[in-house]
Parts: sequence; structure tokens; C-alpha cells
Amino acid sequence: MCIWTGSIADYSAHLESCSVYSNSNSALRRENASLKEQLEEKDEEITSLQTRLNEALRNNERNELRYRSTLDELNAMRERLAPPPAPTPPAAALIYKHGKTHAQLVQRYTNFYHLWNAEAEEAKRECDAAALSGQLNSDASNKKKWADYYRSCCASLAHYHLAISQGQAEPYQRPESPPAPPRLSQGRARPVDQINGGAGGLQQDTLDAIKRLGSNVDTGANISHIIYSLQSKGYSEGEVRTAIENLSDEGMIYSTIDEAHFQVAE
Repeated sequence: MCIWTGSIADYSAHLESCSVYSNSNSALRRENASLKEQLEEKDEEITSLQTRLNEALRNNERNELRYRSTLDELNAMRERLAPPPAPTPPAAALIYKHGKTHAQLVQRYTNFYHLWNAEAEEAKRECDAAALSGQLNSDASNKKKWADYYRSCCASLAHYHLAISQGQAEPYQRPESPPAPPRLSQGRARPVDQINGGAGGLQQDTLDAIKRLGSNVDTGANISHIIYSLQSKGYSEGEVRTAIENLSDEGMIYSTIDEAHFQVAE
């Protein structure tokens, strides 16, 4: 421990030669130098870490650019390899003819199909019964041929309108509505030309019945009344329904409040 007894003015000169102060100061300088070296090392480490961090950030940016570029190439490849979209089917016309939609025409011809199918089954039973008795029923045989023809026509028309009602393209040209069948009774088939519009033919009888039954009714003639009035002349329900359809297709009659009421077009 240094005990200085001189003046303050000489204290600075004393420090330069004081061994106590010199030894103490030397230790502090060594400690400071050591701390300085440690700080410099830490600064170098921090600088190195900052450099590595900056390099990592630049690598991430480059990787992100490569990733986006690769993703764009993959999406473009998917678009090139993807199958072309299916063509949109044409929208089915809401109203086809005579105020009926395709869906209503499907139901219409399906009903006709079942009616003619019942006629064909009945005629087949008559033919089988005649064959068992050793006789030939030409009336039943002709009736079955006509019923088979009409149920085939109705099936084709029903499938045609069903395809269009489901939004499909027109499957084939619409089959023409078949002519009215001959009426078979008392062992004789009436000529087709007479049924289709000749004097006293089915279509004329049907037209007259609709005119008579619907003359004083705003809603028109009911189809059940039309069928009942013509059954007294020997016509079957299937024949009358087919005649009504043909008259409607030709524009000679039209439906009024629903598909079961008809009026003559004046």
C-alpha cells in the first residue's frame, strides 16, 4: 500500500515511479486486454453468424423462386396432360309440341306402351286358346301383330323423349307417330284407310265425339267419356287413345286444363 505524503502537485510524478501503483495498474491492463480480446472474438463470432444468416436467407429466397418455378411447370404440365372437358350436352327444349314437355311425352308414350302390351297379351291368349282347340283365329292373330307394332313404336318414342329430357343429344331422328290401327271385330279387320280418316273411320268418330261431348263444356271433353262413348261402337281403349294422339299431332284437337280434357280446334 502506497502512503503518499507529498503535495498534490507532485502526485502525478510520484505515480510514475510508484511500484505499488505500477503493479496494480499492470494487472488491470492485463485484465482489460484479456476482456478486449474476448470481446473481439465475440464480435467475430457475431459477424460470422450474421454472414451465415444472410447467406441462409438468400438461399431460402433462391429455393422459393425455384419452388414456384417448378410448381408453375407442373401445373402447366397437368393442363397439357389433362383430358379435354366433356362437351356440354344441349339443353332439352322445355316445350316440344302441343304444349307438352319431353318428360310429359315420356309418360304419354309409356302409358300407350302398357296399353298396347296388354292388348298383345290378350291377343296371344286368344291365339293360344284357338290353337288348343285346333282352330285358327285370324282376328286375334291380326290384333296381336298390330299390338306388337304399336308397343314397339311407343317404346321407341318414349326412349327418344327420355334421352332428350335428361339433357342428352338427340339419339336418333324422332320416329313418326304410327297411323291408327284397324278395328278388329266380328271376325273382320276394317281397312286402314277407313280407320285413318275415311267416312265413319275411328279418327272421324273420335273427332265427332270430342266435338259433341265438349260443345257445352269450357274444359272440353273428358278422355274417359270419349272412350266410353266409342266403346259402344266396338273400339278398344287403346285404339281411341291412339286416335286422340294422332288428332292432337295433326292439330285438329288440343288439350285444355290437363292431358285428360280435349277440345276441337276451330
